[in-house]
Amino acid sequence: MHPLIVDKAQQLVESAHVAGIEILKTSTLRPLEEEAEIFAIGRTKPGKKVTNAEPGKSWHNFGLAFDVVPLVNGKAVWDSPFWKRIGELGKQVGLFWVELITLMKKYSDPLLYARGVGDRGGFGRAPAIGQL
Repeated sequence: MHPLIVDKAQQLVESAHVAGIEILKTSTLRPLEEEAEIFAIGRTKPGKKVTNAEPGKSWHNFGLAFDVVPLVNGKAVWDSPFWKRIGELGKQVGLFWVELITLMKKYSDPLLYARGVGDRGGFGRAPAIGQL
């Protein structure tokens, strides 16, 4: 991950742990080739769409985003009651949280990324390399 977000991600993991929630980062830096593969799902490959970001247009492509999942007894629990709390903790450490309710209609994983980076300082197009 980009240095701007590594510290924030660790702060979130630690804050969640203190709150009694164990989380796992499931997706961090995503190379363009991987983004292309994921973008094809639900379009030219079978399955439900998991992203609307084309290669080069995802915060993941710049190492500025990561997805998480809560763990219960060491296992990922996607329908966890902890999502809202994780989002609140993310905001407290300076991350932007894409709300789960909106997110689950469009994507498979919650997304956290560095606030104040990019063209709008919030959720939107991924930044151009020169903006980092």
